[in-house]
Amino acid sequence: MTRIVALRASIIFVTLTLLTGGISLGSHATVLTALLLISASVAMLLFVLALAPAHPAPIPVRVRDRRIAR
Repeated sequence: MTRIVALRASIIFVTLTLLTGGISLGSHATVLTALLLISASVAMLLFVLALAPAHPAPIPVRVRDRRIAR
């Protein structure tokens, strides 16, 4: 998982957590809210992993010659 995908997943997770927390404060359906939070978290994780590139683009890196000219 790349940094961008991890950031996207964490933002979505925090948003869902705040949304379900707000719902749970407004009603007394604690069990339903917990199940909703768990299922939404798993669904978002699967969704973000599906959007992630299978093979990230390679980053060009310069390799220095370690031989010292004498």
